[in-house]
Amino acid sequence: MIRKTTKSLLVIGPFFFLILLYWPALTGTPIWDDSTFWFDDPVMGASMAYGSIWRDFAWPLSVSVQKVLLSIFQRHYLWYHLVSLCLHLFNSFLVYRLGVVLRLRYPVLLFLAFLLHPAAVITTAWMIQLKTLLCFSFALGALLAFLKGEDDRRWIVFSWVLFAASVASKSASITLPLVILGISWYKHRWRRSLLVLPFFFIAAWGSGRVLKSSITAEGTMKASQMTKLKVTTSEDKKDDLGPRPEVVSKPEVAPKPEVVPKPEVAPKPEVVPKPEVVPKPEVALKSEVVPKPEVVLKPEVIPKPEATPKTKIITGTEKTQNTEVLPGTEQTRSLPEFKEIPGPDRSEHSAPPTNDSGTPTGAPYSLPWAFDVELVAQTLNYYFWQVLLPIHNEPVKGPNFQRAQAMELVHVIFLILLMITLWGSLELGLLLAAHVLLLPFLGLIPAPFMNVTWVSDQHLYLALPALLGFWLLLIDRFMDPRILVVPVAVIALFTWRSQVATSYYRNNLTFYEASLDYNPINLPIAYNLSILWLSMGELEKAKEKLEFIYELGKEDRLVRENVYYPLFVDLYFRLQDASKDKP
Repeated sequence: MIRKTTKSLLVIGPFFFLILLYWPALTGTPIWDDSTFWFDDPVMGASMAYGSIWRDFAWPLSVSVQKVLLSIFQRHYLWYHLVSLCLHLFNSFLVYRLGVVLRLRYPVLLFLAFLLHPAAVITTAWMIQLKTLLCFSFALGALLAFLKGEDDRRWIVFSWVLFAASVASKSASITLPLVILGISWYKHRWRRSLLVLPFFFIAAWGSGRVLKSSITAEGTMKASQMTKLKVTTSEDKKDDLGPRPEVVSKPEVAPKPEVVPKPEVAPKPEVVPKPEVVPKPEVALKSEVVPKPEVVLKPEVIPKPEATPKTKIITGTEKTQNTEVLPGTEQTRSLPEFKEIPGPDRSEHSAPPTNDSGTPTGAPYSLPWAFDVELVAQTLNYYFWQVLLPIHNEPVKGPNFQRAQAMELVHVIFLILLMITLWGSLELGLLLAAHVLLLPFLGLIPAPFMNVTWVSDQHLYLALPALLGFWLLLIDRFMDPRILVVPVAVIALFTWRSQVATSYYRNNLTFYEASLDYNPINLPIAYNLSILWLSMGELEKAKEKLEFIYELGKEDRLVRENVYYPLFVDLYFRLQDASKDKP
């Protein structure tokens, strides 16, 4: 009886503590892609059959789960957060079980470190990241089942099934077969290699579905363009896109009085802004981002900052007629409809194009190789130290155009020396496993997520248990095991940083503003924040942000050549022309 009560407390206690820790996010509203790929997505309606999802979509299992949850919970967002919270708690117990199987000295510390780590906040608090939670659950379940298969071969077959479910949830686990192969080789050399082979077939199947996606190809192309923009000389340091407080505070970038149009220069009806009218040749809109004719502001579209427009942000394929009632009248007028830049993880709703017979069509996918030693060194350095000292927990970090610093290059040498020192130990195995799981996110090839951010804590979620186990073993190796001050202090740090990070997920406003705190010139986030301000009636704030980016593009080559900069130019001039029509 006492044992059952103790086990119940071990489950209920952490769950209620998580509720308190994540409360700001639990009471929050949908963020960014939550609407695009969940609550306002036609795929989630009755018109899209589950059979079509499993036939055409890259990540059919997570999409199907989202659709089931939407049919049950509708717009009651708290329930979605509770599902994610339960999954994160379940994953933490799987991590505890892994610590027991690996015979770690302190599996409970590993459990608490993973449960409370701030890198898990973005995955747990952001509803659309349910796919990452599911991917992790099935991936770690597959690993544990494979290890259990040492005694019973039936568990090996079960591990294949679990891994297939993981890849069907999200392809982030496609490098897990390399970890399993390493474990098998270490224990049996090549005697059981045939049992590992199905994992590679499943990984190839999941990768193929993602690579067929037209959206993946488009996002990779944009990421390839952005990774080629590097600061190559000391004279180009002014073009750096990193977070620079001095750039934000430059007075000449602030909106200037002369930009405000005078009443006498009201545009004539025929002077509709066209791509060729953009004032600077170097910011001419590219053909692929030219706005559709139906969203060009007409002279009668006069957004008033003093009116509170009843508007809705248009995302994905959603179509809404936006109107507002003018104060003191019963007249209505149309307000401009805008489209947000979608988030980095779009492949789950990316069916390959098909013809009338349902056969996939289109050009085969090709990977534009863009191996960048500096970017890999920076990414390795970020994820390695983010596990132990998670100081930067902002949701979206933004693209990285920085040259690698000496410390980041030294980190690669440090890793090599560390591996040599730990040769043959469990610490080395965990360190290698973590970096294998991070392979898809190191920047070896331009991936779609790099359009928006070069690193993201959600990509660290799968590798987090291995890196945490590595650090715990390393601390235990060099410290007296009776002294638990350091582990306790580290877990206290994790709890504090998680409490800070959960506040970023209340709504889109807090999400975007926190991301811009890390990188004020993150163009996709700044653009979406401008769209959000427009929907809230904050016209002046939107114009200030748009003018800041537009003016910065005149002097900063990297901003000017960013693939999203033409969107800023287009929206900036449309608002300028709308202001000219203001009586």
